[in-house]
Amino acid sequence: MIDDKYYLSALEITSQCRQEFIEGVLNSNPNIYSALYSDLESEIYYIRTKVYELEWLKSHYDEFLLQLKKFSSEDRPKFTTLFAEHLHRFANSWRDSSMSLNFVEEQLQALRTLINQNEEWETNLKKLQIKLIKENKILDRELKKLTQKEEIL
Repeated sequence: MIDDKYYLSALEITSQCRQEFIEGVLNSNPNIYSALYSDLESEIYYIRTKVYELEWLKSHYDEFLLQLKKFSSEDRPKFTTLFAEHLHRFANSWRDSSMSLNFVEEQLQALRTLINQNEEWETNLKKLQIKLIKENKILDRELKKLTQKEEIL
């Protein structure tokens, strides 16, 4: 029989992580807001929300590691088994049936890389747009000068 202290610790982790999620929304966490205010039809929206979700799931594991220190060496394997099963069920029922704690960090890294690349592309696109505007203004000035010279002649 599994002791109630394992369930209470698992519940405490889940509750604390849920509270952090709520506080992130209420306190305008830049990670969640950058996702929420992305174009809902774009891939970057999906990527940013996925990163936030994975970070949130990973926070459960990080909290678990902190809670694990409170248990004796005899109790740690029991709590680890219980919490791993709980987190696996939670992750599978929540969004991705393929969710695995071993895979979360790799997914986070890959998604962060995609976000960084997207931001670089957007920055480069803005630079090109500015350059185009600048070149158009220069061209307009040159054309205006030429037309004024032709009018004088």
